[in-house]
Amino acid sequence: MTELSKSIGNTQSILSVCGLGKTYRLPGLWRRTRLTALSGVTFEILKGTTYGLVGESGGGKSTVGKIICGLTKADAGQVMYKGRDLLKFSKRDRKQISGQIQLVFQDCLGAFDPRQSALAALSETLYLRGQKSKKAREEQAKAMLREVGLGLEQEGLRPFELSGGQRQRLNIARALLNKPEILICDEPVSALDVSIQAQILNLLRKIQRERRLTMLFISHDLPVARLMSDTIGVMQNGRLIEEVSAEDLPDGAKHLYTKELLRASQ
Repeated sequence: MTELSKSIGNTQSILSVCGLGKTYRLPGLWRRTRLTALSGVTFEILKGTTYGLVGESGGGKSTVGKIICGLTKADAGQVMYKGRDLLKFSKRDRKQISGQIQLVFQDCLGAFDPRQSALAALSETLYLRGQKSKKAREEQAKAMLREVGLGLEQEGLRPFELSGGQRQRLNIARALLNKPEILICDEPVSALDVSIQAQILNLLRKIQRERRLTMLFISHDLPVARLMSDTIGVMQNGRLIEEVSAEDLPDGAKHLYTKELLRASQ
């Protein structure tokens, strides 16, 4: 580990994960048969930066993101946000800060009600956040659609009528409506064509710069994560095995597994 992970509690840190552990009981087998998804995962994200979490599928990356967002419970560890452990929050406390940490889903289509138009999906989010004026909701929703590059012709379309790239833009728009401080992107471009991937990545970088967001970027694609991140954390079998500055790659990689990921991407 780098000095970054050794010094959890940095005054510039906005999110610190310390000793995170998660074990699943395997269905249909003996009760003692368990799968360790996470073991002692520790890292820190400095405010306004992007931390890339990379590794093969099944390595635990998405589980980390879900725990931070409150979608999965951890068995051990801490998730410190502004000096408070999110894992100790009550449901009521968690609801109050839920807008500050938002998740951009990998499965864009499954994240939306198929009966709602793009505009209606964003309007509903604003309503749930307390905006009761229909006119105000529509104005804010339209402004957000424009910010992510969706025009008038997409407003009335339902999710399955949008292209994959357009759905991901809508996905990002809904997350941003809550004005988050931290955006967790879980494989946000893995299902898209290469040309569309570049557009979405550029959009995320633009939004981060303009809104001064902090990001956790989860990906199996090390070159993509390197492009987006300031620091890279490499996961294997539920453990964070290496942490390196994105600028130092590929020469800065020390662990054999990280080097294998780099070779596989060439």
